[in-house]
Amino acid sequence: MAESVFKMPLTNVPQRFNMDIVGVTYTILCRWNESIGWSLDISNATDDTPLIACLPLTVGVDLLGQYAYLGINAGLYVYTDGDQFQPPTLENLGANSNLYLLVSE
Repeated sequence: MAESVFKMPLTNVPQRFNMDIVGVTYTILCRWNESIGWSLDISNATDDTPLIACLPLTVGVDLLGQYAYLGINAGLYVYTDGDQFQPPTLENLGANSNLYLLVSE
């Protein structure tokens, strides 16, 4: 089974965009939260049904792992250059701290 890795197009400002993941289009909302740092909301782009709310960008885990029942069929990982365990900060998201989508084909 082959795997493909995609770098998600994030910057260090709140943003909302659509992304196709294995044939399904999702709306991604990324924003800064003073309590938990950067977080994601994921919804179905077709009908705007919320799927995941306020998911913190945590390093060292598959962020979608606990949501396998949603059938997204991909992994989502945060990685910071130079320190793989450093969470993204307000300043470095999209620069040296990035979010990667891992899709099994």
